[in-house]
Amino acid sequence: MVHRDEVLARVNLRRVRQVVLIGRVGMSTPFLQKALRRGIGIVLTDDHGEFIGRFESMERGTPGYRLDQAKAARSSSAALKIARGFVLGKLQNQRVMLLRLDRRMAEPILGPYIRRIDRSRVDAMGADQLAVLRGIEGAGARDYFAAFGDFLAPEWGWKGRVRRPPTDPVNAMLSFAYTLLTNEGVTAAEAAGLDPYVGFLHEAHVGRPSLALDLIEEFRPILVDSVVFSLLGRSQVTTSDFDLVPDGPCRMTRDARDALITAYERRMLR
Repeated sequence: MVHRDEVLARVNLRRVRQVVLIGRVGMSTPFLQKALRRGIGIVLTDDHGEFIGRFESMERGTPGYRLDQAKAARSSSAALKIARGFVLGKLQNQRVMLLRLDRRMAEPILGPYIRRIDRSRVDAMGADQLAVLRGIEGAGARDYFAAFGDFLAPEWGWKGRVRRPPTDPVNAMLSFAYTLLTNEGVTAAEAAGLDPYVGFLHEAHVGRPSLALDLIEEFRPILVDSVVFSLLGRSQVTTSDFDLVPDGPCRMTRDARDALITAYERRMLR
């Protein structure tokens, strides 16, 4: 890694699974070729972590797996069975996350949200259609994120999950780290010989890595949300680490982004 002719870091590529380039970062053709030969994915995002695209080696092509995957995605019963596993895992880890947050409060108050998520888990096990299952997953997500409002201090400006663009610091961190995690899902799917764009819970749309989004659902609470709340709890980020625009998007400063990436990578290594 070089900046203005100064070598900032040297990394053994054997320990690298993917490289994420944030903003206007250049890379040499020899490095790109070497990374792709080693099966290392190269991800490009803008300055704020919004996904732009990725380079991937062609050596992971496995037509048989992908044909079976497409067949399962077209089968209502097979897709429902697979999607149910993603939803149950997500609801379980959302419940665990809320229990942890509740224990950090002077008086536990998140019980109603936890009980509603418990009911969503029961409903998910009995869902007989993908549309019904998706509705249950969405209801569980609304309860989960609504609980954040009872935990977060008012200065964080949390009014619920807002994706594009994020309008408060917590949403900005969540969106950025979810992008990193989605790229992990794409890499995992391709490494297994699967098509990251053919999913089960998430419907197929142009440009959407639906399988990757399926795979990361259950890991969002324990790999991203827990990291964000850890940063807040330790005051490693403050509201001054964000650029707030009235009635507009909230952007992380470089300090906030660096703190989040460091904490995220530490969690992934664990």
